[in-house]
Amino acid sequence: MEKKKTNGSTVIKRFIHHRLALIGFVVLCILILCVVFLPPLLHLDPFTTGQGLPFSAPTNELPLGVDNAGRDSFARLVYGGRVSLLVGILSTAISLLIGVPLGTIAAYYGGWIDVLIMRVADIFISFPSTIFILVLVSVLGPSMWTLIVVMGVLSWPEFARLIRGSVMSIRKKEYVESARAIGSRDIRVILRYILPNAVGPIIVAATFRVAGAILQESSLSFLGMGVQAPAASWGNILNGAQSITVLTTCPWAWVPAGVMLIITICCINFIGDGLRDALDPRTRI
Repeated sequence: MEKKKTNGSTVIKRFIHHRLALIGFVVLCILILCVVFLPPLLHLDPFTTGQGLPFSAPTNELPLGVDNAGRDSFARLVYGGRVSLLVGILSTAISLLIGVPLGTIAAYYGGWIDVLIMRVADIFISFPSTIFILVLVSVLGPSMWTLIVVMGVLSWPEFARLIRGSVMSIRKKEYVESARAIGSRDIRVILRYILPNAVGPIIVAATFRVAGAILQESSLSFLGMGVQAPAASWGNILNGAQSITVLTTCPWAWVPAGVMLIITICCINFIGDGLRDALDPRTRI
């Protein structure tokens, strides 16, 4: 039997026909361009204190006012986007780099290797992730890089389990058996015949994991165990506006960060939905 493949142009067409995914992709691209290029273009300074009284109202020079230390809230919002997106993307990349090879090896070779890798994955899954992250961060010291490494290392089992299931369903296909029969090395079979046909669910899961990591970082920073001032993230911007007085009388201090979090998470989730439909061969355009 000839294996069915969804080529790149078909995937792109399906993705474009998913309106919410396309909107989410465009908005996310605009957001990324803003957080990358606005700071040098506008000479934004998120670190200098004393630019006004704490939680001063917006002005022409400071469109979102200042925070509790008199720093430019707009500059911190933009730089916070850099940090939050970086934590989400890099922690997910670490999880992929650990989980995909381990899950592929477990499924391809089976036997005691599969049992060993999956039992280690079960141990990682058994930990209450947020509590365990809080403990590790408190021991290692809260910082952006600590969060990236800890969140990445703790999240690999979900990718390992997902790729394991895909590889186990593919490794018995005729084209894989044919490649092995002609003497292809295991690494060639895995990289050329198995992973390209198993990577679809991983791409979709990775997009949702990025969104989850951004939310997790924001939660930890809000609790004071994530990115620490003077560095900015959307989570610690919200952390600086915890009092009832600030929440009720100074919405400019926390609403923009909350709105950006909502927009970013929604856009990433829409993209994930679109990719899921685009990579599904049963979807018609």
